[in-house]
Amino acid sequence: MISFVVTLSAIMVVLAALLGLYRAVKGPLQLDRVLALDFLSLVGLAAISLFYVVSEEPMVLDIGLLLALIGFLTALVMGRYLERRRRP
Repeated sequence: MISFVVTLSAIMVVLAALLGLYRAVKGPLQLDRVLALDFLSLVGLAAISLFYVVSEEPMVLDIGLLLALIGFLTALVMGRYLERRRRP
């Protein structure tokens, strides 16, 4: 049963990654692209979490936490950059 759930979750993660990648490429605004890249970092975190469920390797959780921190900081920096660029 757990194998079916992990497989179904992996398929959903791949679909989410494809949709996020589409938005990152076709986004009409730079803000859309930044949000799509932030979404892709969350999808990567979901993939790492699925890998942890399968492998039960504790080091994978550390990698997931690092990816979450980098994704948060990247979104914060890009938001500030876009805000300052918009000002006259």
